[in-house]
Amino acid sequence: MKSGKVQWGVLAPSGIAGRFVPDLKQVKGAEVVAVASREAKRAAAFAKNHGIAKSYGSYLELVKNPDIDVVYISSVHTHHYAHAKLALEHGKGVLLEKPFTINYRQAAELVELARKNKLFLMEAMWTRCYPLLLEMAEVVKRGDIGDVTMVRASLGPIGLPRGFRALDPNLGGGALLECGVYPLNFAYHILGKPERFEAWAHFTPKGIDDAMSIILGYKDGVTATLATSILEGLWSGLTSSAFISGTKGWIDVPTDVFAPNKFTLWRDDGGEALTREVPAIGNGYSYEAEEATAAVAAGKTESKLVPLDDTLELMRLMDAIRAQVGLRYAED
Repeated sequence: MKSGKVQWGVLAPSGIAGRFVPDLKQVKGAEVVAVASREAKRAAAFAKNHGIAKSYGSYLELVKNPDIDVVYISSVHTHHYAHAKLALEHGKGVLLEKPFTINYRQAAELVELARKNKLFLMEAMWTRCYPLLLEMAEVVKRGDIGDVTMVRASLGPIGLPRGFRALDPNLGGGALLECGVYPLNFAYHILGKPERFEAWAHFTPKGIDDAMSIILGYKDGVTATLATSILEGLWSGLTSSAFISGTKGWIDVPTDVFAPNKFTLWRDDGGEALTREVPAIGNGYSYEAEEATAAVAAGKTESKLVPLDDTLELMRLMDAIRAQVGLRYAED
């Protein structure tokens, strides 16, 4: 680490990278030193807009920069595997945007490569780093709402731009990989690995899932009911909310299940409801940025909040869900 700071590179100046980088630059001990695009002009423009010293017109130039410790990758879904592999093969740690990869096979190969070479690797699942989600998990663990009986979570943005990559099957488009990863991560964080599941999907003429419902089953009849959609217009009717029900109370997350900043704890003993609200810092990416920076600075190869085994288990589950509903990608 040069100058005692973790040196970051940005691979692909995407829209989400434009929101992540300002938050990363506010993290103590982090420094963004370079950005790369397949188009040199695009990389240069991004560097100028975000005050980054170096820009490259190829990803190979970025990963060959000896000063870089870790690379943030935000290319399209279908390129995650190849770009992460490129960075790892050149000795760089990686923070890889969601979905981690297209399928479990790709994810397992990346994890094996990172572990073999003792390199940092983490899925950029910001939901799992949000303070209030961590607090909710502690509330549940303490038994404040008794034994959990049911989790419900949904995410369905109202409409998408025409031509948006989430509508393109060749770019890993679809509701599950674009939005469904968030309700799944929410349920997994609270309940862990399910024993079984059932899934249903609606498909576009191009063969991608534009709406999906999933029920996860656990022991003692506990369930997680999840829904996600990228249907255009007002068809989806879904909110971005979550609900955790227990034998002694419940937790209501009224909005933003992907980045929860507010929840209310209700108890059935007649006590007053408790509302916790913590506005996000910046664009909301500082929590995962801090987690990754601290891990790299400490010489760790993975995150405690987003462990690789969890990422692999969720990729395996999504593969099984896709198999059940008949959703396949070329990478399969």
